[in-house]
Amino acid sequence: MVGRGEKWAYEIILENVPPFKWLPSRFRVLSQLLLMEILGMTIALLYGLPVRSIIFGSLAILAVIASSMLAVRIAPRIRSLRTPSASLERDVLDNYRVRIFSRNHHDVLLGLMIFTLVTLYLLTFGNSNLSYWLGQEFPSSILLFVLLLLWDVSYRIGLGIWMSFLALYRSTQFLGASRRRLASGYTPYRELATLKRLDLNNVFFGLWPLSLLPLLSSDNILIFSVVGYAWLVSLLSVLSYLLMDRVPGYPPDILWILEESGFAYVGTCSREGEPHVTPVIFVFDGKSAYFVTSKVSMKIANLRENPAIAFLVDVRDPINIMNNRAVMILGKAKILTPIDFVVHLPTVLHLRVMFYKKYPAYMKKYQTEREILPPAWRTTMFLSRLLIRVNIEKTVYWRQARPVTIQT
Repeated sequence: MVGRGEKWAYEIILENVPPFKWLPSRFRVLSQLLLMEILGMTIALLYGLPVRSIIFGSLAILAVIASSMLAVRIAPRIRSLRTPSASLERDVLDNYRVRIFSRNHHDVLLGLMIFTLVTLYLLTFGNSNLSYWLGQEFPSSILLFVLLLLWDVSYRIGLGIWMSFLALYRSTQFLGASRRRLASGYTPYRELATLKRLDLNNVFFGLWPLSLLPLLSSDNILIFSVVGYAWLVSLLSVLSYLLMDRVPGYPPDILWILEESGFAYVGTCSREGEPHVTPVIFVFDGKSAYFVTSKVSMKIANLRENPAIAFLVDVRDPINIMNNRAVMILGKAKILTPIDFVVHLPTVLHLRVMFYKKYPAYMKKYQTEREILPPAWRTTMFLSRLLIRVNIEKTVYWRQARPVTIQT
């Protein structure tokens, strides 16, 4: 098993090479931007390069720094993933960490291969690119700075390919592990959502080289290569996300209760400790529970003071009282704002469809009798009603009077 201290070559450089190592970690990437920009501007002014050389160089530096900021964000999140308690998932995650932070530094090897191919191409067939970037006549010493930028770009492209391939392999293994666990029918691992967020970050890591297209307008081969890289990494990352989304994070019984039950009881508490419980209609999208409530309700007043929430869904068997079942969710409530609606528009539209599908008569009645309802009861979002998301921290399941705590 790889130690959590293993790091990518880029991280090692930032932590051990002056002047970056002398700075706090949050300033190291920005200091790299400043240093490279100063160096590039100095070379351009010293050799009298055209203005477009300064623009192109700055664009390449900004693209490199943007990918660097994303890389130093992704790596610590991978290292901080909690180890699964189940042996199948633990083996998958351990193997994932061993490969992605390999001591053989496959990220460097891939970057070196790409750097070599691109350098040979530019020096053999791509002289027109150098003239386009630097002008018709330029001193050969400038090529050292160009090669330095090219190495930075090549390394990050290699890192993106390495991350996306490993993510897809990891997700395939996770899904296979969940299917082999026939007894429980779900994967008891709290970090499933984190892994999916990492896959989305990988998509952005695949798209950053597209910002370099203005530099490549004269070379169809390089344009095809950059677009092909963006397509490959994005596709692999999206496939990895979709596979992780199919890994069941809850037992089938819990999913049935959360998806099919009509009502839930929401427990909130004010800052002073005054409790409040009320029934709501809700939907569950497989990750979070959502409900809509009046803007002037006691729930909203409490949640603005204290976001802690208890969310109980209870299923009663009128014939056999010992067959009662319930799910209680403990977590934090998020009152969605107009900005949240814009950022998460596909999710919001999907939730609207879910509410109409689950409560067709209820939703129709609110629409047809809207004018006779008090303003606080109308369904106009933000003016009368607010959408609440319950971010789950702990789930407790009662089955036949036996409580079971579920890792979520």
